[in-house]
Amino acid sequence: MELRERYQGQEEKRYGLLASSKAKNLSAYGIHNDYNYTKNLREGPWYNDSPNSNFSCCQLHDVATEFACQGLELDFPIIGWGSDLDRVLEMVREKHCDRLEG
Repeated sequence: MELRERYQGQEEKRYGLLASSKAKNLSAYGIHNDYNYTKNLREGPWYNDSPNSNFSCCQLHDVATEFACQGLELDFPIIGWGSDLDRVLEMVREKHCDRLEG
């Protein structure tokens, strides 16, 4: 089911693209999360405009990074966290392996 169908008739529902600002591989998937692209995001309209507005998160044109979405909520976030998550998971695994061995 497509998101627009899922939330049809529910103007108050919000869904949108969230991405890590550090992930360098997301542009290959059409997710433009670099600083030069995201610095122009207007968070107010992105979260609050009608789903039909060109500025709305529901249009899935623009992406918010972890900095733009702090304290704000989407009903259905679409997360593109990218390859930087691999490094975090690797550090967690190493930390837990050290505890088990030591």
